[in-house]
Amino acid sequence: MFRSLVYSVLFATILGYRIFEYTGQRCTGAEVGTHRLAGHSACIKLDELVASSFLVKIDNIHDEKYAVKVYGNDDCTGPIVGAIQNMNGCLNNLHASSNTVGKSVQVVPVSQESDTPTNESFETDYLYNLPAEDDEHMEVPIAHGLFRRVDKPNHAENGAYVDEAFGVFLTTDLEHVSSIQSIWANPIEDATSDESLN
Repeated sequence: MFRSLVYSVLFATILGYRIFEYTGQRCTGAEVGTHRLAGHSACIKLDELVASSFLVKIDNIHDEKYAVKVYGNDDCTGPIVGAIQNMNGCLNNLHASSNTVGKSVQVVPVSQESDTPTNESFETDYLYNLPAEDDEHMEVPIAHGLFRRVDKPNHAENGAYVDEAFGVFLTTDLEHVSSIQSIWANPIEDATSDESLN
């Protein structure tokens, strides 16, 4: 009896969504917490006194059916500070437009009518998301602007992807993130262009 209880608890906690908390803005600085939301009823309290930002990473084949919502109260109630669905993203904990601190996070089902991913207040650009080259793979962020290609079919029965890339995000300082962003915004010119041959 005890063994089956342990297995059911382990299986339930495998299904989840990853949250990483950081001391700096834009998911930089020291990592101060990692969480795995198990199912759509789980609510976790964020460490808003220490964490300045946090990262949400896709790690389940069913992510399009759920959104991660950030609330202004510690019990997943109150104003919604941010929301993200079916993509990776970083949220600064003090959301500038609402001047509200995110205090808790919960996974909630999304309506079937909506096929447009939700993204409110999260930074979801090329620092955190990169389109895959084909339907069999996906690009998982392991640092700002750095991705690891993983096989989509490689997942557990509950839908959780099986690859250590989902549990890793190497952080850096804010200045380095800005330099990465400027490189992505202004790509290096092709050395074989007509101008370089003249």
